[in-house]
Amino acid sequence: MAMNLEKPDRVPFDGLLPHKSPILYLPMLPPKSWKPEDKKGVYPNVEPLMLKFRLWKWNPQNWEPPKEWWKMPRLATDPFGCVWEYAENDATKGHPGNVQPMKSLDRAGDWPLPDPYDKSMYKLPKFAGKLLFWKYKVGLLDSLLYARVQYLRGFNNSLMDLARGAEGIKKLIRRLTDYFKGAIEMWAKAGVDAVYGQDDMGAQNELFMSPRMYKKYFAKPYKELAETAHDNGLKFILHSCGHVNKLIPIWIDCGIDALQFDSPKMTGLEYDQQFCGKIGFHLVPDIQKVYPFANVEDFEGEIKRMIKTMGKKGGLIIRDYLGATKVLEVPERNQKALPKLVKKYGKYPL
Repeated sequence: MAMNLEKPDRVPFDGLLPHKSPILYLPMLPPKSWKPEDKKGVYPNVEPLMLKFRLWKWNPQNWEPPKEWWKMPRLATDPFGCVWEYAENDATKGHPGNVQPMKSLDRAGDWPLPDPYDKSMYKLPKFAGKLLFWKYKVGLLDSLLYARVQYLRGFNNSLMDLARGAEGIKKLIRRLTDYFKGAIEMWAKAGVDAVYGQDDMGAQNELFMSPRMYKKYFAKPYKELAETAHDNGLKFILHSCGHVNKLIPIWIDCGIDALQFDSPKMTGLEYDQQFCGKIGFHLVPDIQKVYPFANVEDFEGEIKRMIKTMGKKGGLIIRDYLGATKVLEVPERNQKALPKLVKKYGKYPL
């Protein structure tokens, strides 16, 4: 009901892990046909558990990777050719490195992208979804349009490409849009209820680009993605970080169903609440100012405020942030308190 902007019996809590949540997140597997360059020091950007359980096989022939290489500082490449940088024992998904794979926009038209219709990427998630059929299933699209442009061209180059109106950048966005439309269609065939992707668009206090520029390049593609999801009976959930206040009305016009914020204080609950009833909000207790630092009393007060401010019209989901608990050293007391507080204060009528 929350995904339909309605009021369920209580505000749903999304604990992310299958045994803690009514929502089941299903990751796309790397294509079986994809292999990184067989060269010493070139690693795949693949979740180690996928390799451990042989969900995707990597057997370089020309060199022998060190034992437990996934704990080492390293650069790793993904099926798009984007390069990721990992620190030692990095618990995150890595960070886009300083390497800019697409040196020239001349490659925009022929840069190799994965085949979104490759069934090997969805076969196991489809099986897992059938096994846990009672859960609300969400297919992960990973990093979306501007994120991929940025990873391929570099942050500064990507903004200059957009400012110049380079023909190549339009071609690249078009090809990425078609890829994600295909992936959404395949997720629908795999039986999911929604798709989820990330596209960080802001810093602490400002956007990476003007709303005008965003509308010029990304509004129509995002509308296409949302329409593809809706035409296939799916909801479209978008994650973004930053002070993205001025983009929220654009995202609503695009037809996006819900926004997921890890640091809702960057937009501000008082600002966001005007959009309640028009778009859903999936919110984490702010990972910069609240979740890792709040004492017992302040944490309880913040959860009450989130529910009161954002839940009155329905469409609110409070969720955990799996990465923050370790990387940001979130106190165990707050981790344990979160689902209890949502249950305590999230019963409708609020």
